[in-house]
Amino acid sequence: MALKVIEGKYGSFDKDLSKRVEDFFVGENLLQSILHSHLLIEKALLHKIEEKLLRPDVLTSGKFSGLTFAQKVTVYVGLYNPSEETETFLLAMNKMRNAIAHTIIDSDEPIKKYLKPILLSRWKESNSQTQPPTDPKGILSIIFMILMFDLGAINGLQRDDI
Repeated sequence: MALKVIEGKYGSFDKDLSKRVEDFFVGENLLQSILHSHLLIEKALLHKIEEKLLRPDVLTSGKFSGLTFAQKVTVYVGLYNPSEETETFLLAMNKMRNAIAHTIIDSDEPIKKYLKPILLSRWKESNSQTQPPTDPKGILSIIFMILMFDLGAINGLQRDDI
C-alpha cells in the first residue's frame, strides 16, 4: 500500500513526525517498526494530554519528571475516556514494547502474544468479509494505524495506489 502526505494536513503532528508515520510503512525492519510505532503513539498521547493542560510545558520542560508511556495512557484515558478497544490496544502496545526492550526474544513473538489475539478477536466481532493480516508487520501496522487515527494524529494521509 502506498501512502502520500496531503500537503497542509498533518493531524496533531508536525510535518516531520507525519513523515515518520509514513516511513513506518516503507522498509523498516520489524524491531524498528515496534520501537518507532511505540514512540509515535507516545508522542500522540503526549500531544493529546498537552491539549487539556493549562501548563503543558510541565510535561516537557525538564523541570518536572516526565511520564512513562503507561502513565501517559492512564492520564489520556482519564481525560478523554476513549473506547475500550483503544485502551486495550494502547496497553497491548506497551506490553509488546516492554517485552522487546527487556527480554531477548524474536521481534515477532510479542506481536503474536500481545497484539494478534486482540486483533483477531476484534476482527471476528466486526463480521468483516476480509481476512485479518497474519504476518507480524501487518498486525502491528493495523493496530498502529487504528491508534494513530483514534489519537487524532493522522488525518492527512491517503492511499496513493488507487
